[in-house]
Amino acid sequence: GRFTLLAFFAGLATLILALWAVRRRAIGTALSTTPNAFDEKSVMLDEHDISITGKLSQARWSWPAITGITAEQGLVLFWVGSQSAVMVPDRAFTTIEARDEAIAFARARIVATSSMPGRP
Repeated sequence: GRFTLLAFFAGLATLILALWAVRRRAIGTALSTTPNAFDEKSVMLDEHDISITGKLSQARWSWPAITGITAEQGLVLFWVGSQSAVMVPDRAFTTIEARDEAIAFARARIVATSSMPGRP
């Protein structure tokens, strides 16, 4: 009885460990075989949205989707909801003043879009 239960939990732990290892390997393989995955990307802030463009992809978030902005540990974080963030490293800005201007611009856009009619 007890040995059967112990064998069951040992098998379950082994299965979980194997699935974890396979998943990590698949992620590593996908990233290493994707050309230009870590190449430079350009970030554009304008009146309508934030867009990040690379050689292989483009992502865009409109200002109503951005709920906040913080700068910490060398990153500017544009919060989308409460748990997801668009991260822009400080090195993406030419100077700290340029970073601070971008943050001020983003905060102004967030305030402007949060006061729009139809937004909760």
